[in-house]
Amino acid sequence: MKFENLLNENLILLDLDLQKKEEIIEKLVEKLYENEGITSKENFFKAVMKRESISPTGLEEGLAIPHGKDESVIKPMIAVARLKHPIKTWESVDEDNEVNMIFLIAIPKKEEGDSHIEVLSKLTTSFMKEGFITKLQEAKTKKEMLEIIYSVEDNEKEEKIELSEESKFVIAITACATGIAHTYLAAEALEKAARELGIRIHVEKQGAKGIENRLTREMIEKAEVVIFSTDVSVKEIERFIGKKYLQTRVAVPLKAGKEVINKALASPDGIVEAVVNKKEEIKKIEEKIISFSEIKRAFLTGISYMLPLVVAGAVIMGLARIGASFYGIGDIWMANYGISDNLIIRFLHTIDSLGGKTLGLMLPFIGGYVAFAIGDRVAIAPGFVGGVLASEFNSGFIGALIAGIIAGYTVKITLKKIKLPKFASGMTSIFIAPVLGVLITGLILLYLIGDPVSAINKGLEEWLKGMSGSNKVLLAAIVGGMMGFDLGGPVNKAALTTALALVVSGITTPNTAAMIGIVVPPLGLGLATIIGKKKYNKSLQEAGKSAILMGLVGVTEGAIPFAIESPFLVITTTVLGSSLSAAMAVFLGVDNPLPISGFYGWFAVYKWHLYILSIFVGALFIAIVNILIRKNISEEVVK
Repeated sequence: MKFENLLNENLILLDLDLQKKEEIIEKLVEKLYENEGITSKENFFKAVMKRESISPTGLEEGLAIPHGKDESVIKPMIAVARLKHPIKTWESVDEDNEVNMIFLIAIPKKEEGDSHIEVLSKLTTSFMKEGFITKLQEAKTKKEMLEIIYSVEDNEKEEKIELSEESKFVIAITACATGIAHTYLAAEALEKAARELGIRIHVEKQGAKGIENRLTREMIEKAEVVIFSTDVSVKEIERFIGKKYLQTRVAVPLKAGKEVINKALASPDGIVEAVVNKKEEIKKIEEKIISFSEIKRAFLTGISYMLPLVVAGAVIMGLARIGASFYGIGDIWMANYGISDNLIIRFLHTIDSLGGKTLGLMLPFIGGYVAFAIGDRVAIAPGFVGGVLASEFNSGFIGALIAGIIAGYTVKITLKKIKLPKFASGMTSIFIAPVLGVLITGLILLYLIGDPVSAINKGLEEWLKGMSGSNKVLLAAIVGGMMGFDLGGPVNKAALTTALALVVSGITTPNTAAMIGIVVPPLGLGLATIIGKKKYNKSLQEAGKSAILMGLVGVTEGAIPFAIESPFLVITTTVLGSSLSAAMAVFLGVDNPLPISGFYGWFAVYKWHLYILSIFVGALFIAIVNILIRKNISEEVVK
């Protein structure tokens, strides 16, 4: 795909006098629309802004490459803007980047794979060409800028790697979180730096297209060191076992390519090591034994693995209890219903029991998968055992988390520190580590921390369960507000994770508030577009329909398009509306012990009619406040 097929003079804006990212992107979107590259300005703008919310698109040296994939895009196209005055507010990899050169890339949804990556990689690697950026900054006319961009392809030459003993040879891996821009920029930067140092290099790019420029066994054997310029885990890292390595963030070579290579040769971080089981499946780079960030990541991993279990058990129990309510039964879990003459009642009792047994595995799951995140698969068994013991000690999710951490680090340290001869190396992972993991975790829980943690957990439970009146309502308001704050972001997830963990201990007030806080923002904003239709353009009216559907099935992110368009108003109202709903529900005695936010779980909630009323009140509050404050669309300045 050549630049001449993606870009023409009509798609270039020189000396654009705007200072806000959103306004600049809107202007470039207009250019794409005028040149028949897209069918809907609103839809493509939303797609670009959604991508902006994921990770920075600003690079360095004044560059930014926003991009979007959408069904409104007819064909791949690039629009370019050079600003009259640089702006500092564009989120960039280089914190000091002052953006004044923007390339907006449009990719059809149906071509989001190869075309998307091809255009981005072509553009980002062009930025590394000698003098390319300077020439673009100094171009006097659109025609001159276009010729500079086109000329990059004319000058491209494939450099062949010759494995020679006469000069040093280095290999590298680049990989970024999205697998696109920075993966290729870092590769180009390392290649350029190596040429200037007179060092041979081969860079393998691990991006969205998979592994490109794959390193051969011969290259790996001959290389003096491997550089990992990555923000994500390296694929097939076992290939490099025994090699010296240097680890950097993917953006580092962009600023200091020569320094990275020189440091790798003179002072590498260490040797790539692996702990190999009988199938050679457990591999890792030497790293710190214990770190707070790893424990935090392990906690989130444990919760994420637990969620499907909780949802499955909760839905099954919910179905059983909804079904039982038609027979006037409120305690279908009681043993006498298991021998009822009514076949349906016996069946409902059975599936309620199945759901209960499923939920009973929550603590072992937390322990097992927290351990897994730290010590890999060998740690799962010790972690599960620790979770079972935590359950028996009634130490709740706190005990399960501690058990998982102990099991994970026991296994991790065992695998790192116990070195057996090569012929017996598999014994460490299939025998020594799991046995020590179970033994140490079990003994620590049984004799050292089981009772104290149980006491702490019981104290926490009693304090939370003992909350009544205003204290309980205040807790619900806080959790609800957190759910409505960043609409699926880290604050929302923190509140949800804590609420779900407390359900394990039978504390359901935070969960009641959290489930309400999930659905109220999208329902309220969707309702606003129906009641106050004149206040919203067609794009947001369509988003409103989607928001209602997403709210009904429990997806907070349905509110995001509105937050992008009017962040202060929307976030303020979603926080207040979610707090209002949650506080009202708890005040009225509503109790939701199930982690199900969608409408299909509403009727399993205790006092479900008041639960639904509370959701409606909060949603209506959000809708009314937004309608009252917003101007009619005809009165707004439409850019």
